[in-house]
Amino acid sequence: MLRLFVVIALVCSAFAGGPVYSKVIDAEIEHKEFLPPVPAGFQAGASLDAPLPAVRVEWFPVPDWMAGTWQKEGDQETFEEDFTSGRQQQTNFWLSNRVSLSFGHQMDALNTVWHAEVLPFRADGNRQGGKDRRYVIDMNCNRSTPQFVSLRFHSVVAAVDGRGRVQGSRQQEEIVNFSPGASPGSVSSESSTKTFTDRGQPLYLTDSHTIRTRTAPFRQVDFLNGIDLHRSFIEFLNARNMANRIPQAQ
Repeated sequence: MLRLFVVIALVCSAFAGGPVYSKVIDAEIEHKEFLPPVPAGFQAGASLDAPLPAVRVEWFPVPDWMAGTWQKEGDQETFEEDFTSGRQQQTNFWLSNRVSLSFGHQMDALNTVWHAEVLPFRADGNRQGGKDRRYVIDMNCNRSTPQFVSLRFHSVVAAVDGRGRVQGSRQQEEIVNFSPGASPGSVSSESSTKTFTDRGQPLYLTDSHTIRTRTAPFRQVDFLNGIDLHRSFIEFLNARNMANRIPQAQ
């Protein structure tokens, strides 16, 4: 299994681009210095009432300990930095933020579970009783090994009026590193979230620690949001010269 994941880790790394980076999260995993402006559909005055179109599917492998459905109750914030003032400080306070998420949609012929991220998608969350309108518009797998998975998300957080029109927005780049939890049926994650203006200028950064508890095991999903995931998975494997991993028809 280790040899298989070494190959897979290279596949994940190939998804990422090569922009300028700043803070190091783990080894060579770093935040971007700046971001481009938010897309026109999220700029002030745009309407967000229409459903988001499915643009693409990003596939990445997940270890057995990460496959399934998980829930967290909140995040323990550990560090924050204000790029305007230059202030940095260690922190230790709890942010209520109940979120349920699943990892894993298809299994290949070598019994490796793969996750499909259908982009863009909406993931509001609920922090301290306040609701954000958050749209994940991009995602990359930085690394996936038997004991460590690192994901990078690019989101737009929009303030919307009663008619669904954007009043203002900001951007976030979140790097999340997952590893097995200390207790069975748990996953530990270290997150670093860098917030930018709608024009891509850095504002502040926060780091946090989270424990997630498994609420359901992995179950194969063939269709999601109108996407034929089984077909997409086969196309992905063929495109990456991994036809030997295509699962046999049931």
